[in-house]
Amino acid sequence: MAASKPERSSRKAPESLRQGNGVPLQQRINALVDTMHRCLSGAKPLNFSEAAHREITEALHIVAYETGSSPDGAFLKVQYGDGSLGVKLPLQCLTAVQAQPAGPRKTLHVGTLSFRHLDYDDRIDLYLIRDRETRTLSNAEVEDLAHGRMKELVEDPVVRRADSHLMLYQTGLEPLVVGAYRAIIGELLVRRAKQLPSLTVQPVFFAEESAARGTLWE
Repeated sequence: MAASKPERSSRKAPESLRQGNGVPLQQRINALVDTMHRCLSGAKPLNFSEAAHREITEALHIVAYETGSSPDGAFLKVQYGDGSLGVKLPLQCLTAVQAQPAGPRKTLHVGTLSFRHLDYDDRIDLYLIRDRETRTLSNAEVEDLAHGRMKELVEDPVVRRADSHLMLYQTGLEPLVVGAYRAIIGELLVRRAKQLPSLTVQPVFFAEESAARGTLWE
């Protein structure tokens, strides 16, 4: 099961808020979307170690909700800088939701990785992964662990019983983010196919800045 209650660390803004070498964030996201398109068309793997997790999250959202050439969507091959290979990502497979239910929604505050941000402690209900769990793993193994933990969370009968909202506080590790969103995409597809209660996921890149939130997954 997911790790509960984080370990401690000093306060520090996520790396993705500072990276980019002066290139505007939207330009970096657009460039990553273009790279995803080229990899999809050429059936080539994309190295997810070359972009920050904020760019990855937003680019994945764009391509996941696109209309592709196949009604069944497309699959993006995944690799990492350490040479390990991840599981293919399902993309161009989601459709935008016209309107979300107006009733109350259960909100769960989830952190991706503990031992990163002390100021998140009082906000987060649970962490997917403890920092120490990743230290001996390859990037692909981190991805697989994150996918399993997120899948377990969103498939929990309590979470599926009613319309649910996840606030996902992303504290680093690109393969962790890739694995988590692979599980989220899969769960959104299942809920729509089986007409289950809805799920929305709000990426949070830096808790102290309201502008540092990603596009809503729904």
